[in-house]
Amino acid sequence: MSVFIRLVAVLTVLLSMALMAVSVYAAKTEPVSPPAPSGSQQLTAIEGTATPSGSETPSEAAPDQAATPSRPGSRFAPDDASPAGVQDGARGSASMAVRVWSVPSFRPGAFGASAGAGDIPAGQLAAMQQIGAAIGVPWQMLAAIAKVESDFGRNMSTSSAGAIGYGQFLPEEWQIYGAGGDPYNYRDALLAMARYLLVAGAPSNMPDALYSYNHSWDYVEVVLSYAAGYGYSSGSAQTNFIWPVIGPISSYFGPSHPLGIDIDQSASPHAPVWAVAGGTVLFAGGDPCCSYGNYVIVQHDGGIATLYAHLDAIAVSQGEAVQQGTVLGTAGCTGHCTGPHLHFEVIDNGVRRNPLDYLPGGISD
Repeated sequence: MSVFIRLVAVLTVLLSMALMAVSVYAAKTEPVSPPAPSGSQQLTAIEGTATPSGSETPSEAAPDQAATPSRPGSRFAPDDASPAGVQDGARGSASMAVRVWSVPSFRPGAFGASAGAGDIPAGQLAAMQQIGAAIGVPWQMLAAIAKVESDFGRNMSTSSAGAIGYGQFLPEEWQIYGAGGDPYNYRDALLAMARYLLVAGAPSNMPDALYSYNHSWDYVEVVLSYAAGYGYSSGSAQTNFIWPVIGPISSYFGPSHPLGIDIDQSASPHAPVWAVAGGTVLFAGGDPCCSYGNYVIVQHDGGIATLYAHLDAIAVSQGEAVQQGTVLGTAGCTGHCTGPHLHFEVIDNGVRRNPLDYLPGGISD
């Protein structure tokens, strides 16, 4: 009898071990659903990330997460594969010592130059203005993104990157910023856009917020251009200037550089330099050997003049009337300079001011 009992015990142990092995195998092979994102989770960016510029919670219309936004997929390809890297106190392409970033420029006659609020469906325009005022994002930015991403809902097909709806959000991002809404409903999508831009640095740093939305400075340029056509201007002087060139700012207005800003043109030497607004050419000339080298001064309305220095060539003459976007010359490195760039000044009733207070999207510190 004792032998029989021992045999049963051994068989019981062997059966238990077999069941355990089967359970372990099943646990390893069973698919596991990822956990839903929580407010404290940092989301992994699909094509780059941007760190929120502040810790404030957006308005009550905004989500309760302070998540790090990644770029919603759109029809625009990123200009590089690197993440946005927007950090506290520094921009994505800047070091802590020297702030250098690609500034948007408005190519005259392109995109938003002919845009107007009449281009926006009336119901959508009212929603943009209400949401922009409630959340603190310029409604013109919401309008410009809607124009670029889906043509105000006329083309909401899924993009090659998998972006969906009116604002072309990736589904992962919509789960956060959509707050349970419908990505194909323009009001829900506009709310999501405003929440996203607010977390990414708007309205104080609109270019970088737009770059976070889509990692392409060409995209930023197009959106800002449409926004300008809808009446947006961040310059404190309300001048409605355009940028004279596109490129990174290599020297900012300040004690060490008190006259204006320098916009680097190493990547595009001999690029056209545009008049930021209409006016009359006060001076066109200079000495290629010295100081400003070849330069142009344009007088505008309101006692404001602008100066464009280190030009490789001059395309206008003194006394000539120019329009906004007229080519004044080409960028170069005449005079005292270490590389091709445009030195740009704003002279307001005889006083040199920070050009970033007059240029759209400009940020003065």
